[in-house]
Amino acid sequence: MAQEAPKAPVAKDAEEANLVNTAAKEADPVKRLQELDQWSQKYPDTQLTEQRELLYWVTYQQLKPPKAREAVDWAKSVLAKKPDDYMALMTILQFGPTLNNNNPPQEDFDATLAAANKMLEEPDKVFAESNRPQTVPPADWPKVKPYWMQQAPRVEAQMWVNKYGKTDPARAEQEIGKILQKDPNDAAIDQMMGSVILAQQKEHPEKGGLALFYYARAACYDGEGALPAANRNQLKSGFLTRAYNTYHGSSDGLEQLCQTAKANPAPPADFKLMSVADIAEAKNKAEQEALKDNPAMVYWNTIKTGLTGDNADQFFANTVKDAALPGKNPNDQSDMKWTGKIVSMKPAISPKELVMAVQNPAGDVTLKLEEPLRGKMEPGSELQFSGIATGYQKDPYMLILSTDKDQIAGWKPEVIHTKKSGATAKKKAQ
Repeated sequence: MAQEAPKAPVAKDAEEANLVNTAAKEADPVKRLQELDQWSQKYPDTQLTEQRELLYWVTYQQLKPPKAREAVDWAKSVLAKKPDDYMALMTILQFGPTLNNNNPPQEDFDATLAAANKMLEEPDKVFAESNRPQTVPPADWPKVKPYWMQQAPRVEAQMWVNKYGKTDPARAEQEIGKILQKDPNDAAIDQMMGSVILAQQKEHPEKGGLALFYYARAACYDGEGALPAANRNQLKSGFLTRAYNTYHGSSDGLEQLCQTAKANPAPPADFKLMSVADIAEAKNKAEQEALKDNPAMVYWNTIKTGLTGDNADQFFANTVKDAALPGKNPNDQSDMKWTGKIVSMKPAISPKELVMAVQNPAGDVTLKLEEPLRGKMEPGSELQFSGIATGYQKDPYMLILSTDKDQIAGWKPEVIHTKKSGATAKKKAQ
């Protein structure tokens, strides 16, 4: 004997049937919501539960703005009866992060994470054919599971950002890190990771480079799980470039950072991105080391930087003018001298003015003497000198020193031969 087909659900009476038909035909979601609430109040127990839940879900989606609070509460009530219900789980994942102006209360935070975990841990139940809602055509149902298996971890990460991104970003970093261990190639989660690390930079400036790594990962990674190309390009040319320049002081090394982040889902063990402060510290350390070996040239570079900078005149007036340069050796307080090569002399013999090349072969110091140096030396000859700063030229750079022969070392004039007069020659011949 053939089994009878199960009976289709029917309205309890004519009044319920009228409520069902009225709600189903209503095009205005605001009016439809009122009619659905009336139906639920008068007929809390109905054979048409599935139809009513579907109408509620469609209505909440259509409202502008969508009623997130009501939608989540509706989904919770559905899950209390059917814990695997796809539409209810999807609704919580869709609206949960937006509650309370993107700062969900703890109960909703827990419910949203639970919905994401349900999808990820029991996908065979959630995405079973028997769970397919009427709104999804059978041909499209197989596409739903991979979509939400990708989206659910992103919702989890977003919940941690929304709940703790400002109040406890270190905790958010820790939890998002766990998600990235499971989904290491999800660039959307990388970007969220960057945001919660960057939120800690004020208290932990050393984390700035780590944050930029994750932003670079989101902007440069182009494999499975990558952001759309347009989003990557916008992120790289916009925020990443600005933030990198601010942190590092220039765009030098940005492409290398992109290549490193593209190839590694997490920062390599030796990853280090130098900040402006790091660079300044390294420069200062190098200068201190150089100070031990050649303190005169360290001081030379300091003076040159000041006299070629934006406030050169002020620097000269306050720091350089009338100063004895290069001054005392900080290691032993002995008098220091700069070393340079002769570029030119005025006059050519017994000069009172020498142009010297310390760094620039064309000359970058002019020595002026009250008393001339006797004799001459060839251009390219090396001297050591010191003096009093009396002037400068910014471009091309030239420092002017007043000095004397006692402050110049290495002056070894050539022997100058002159022709004797005829009378003197005759006298010597007699």
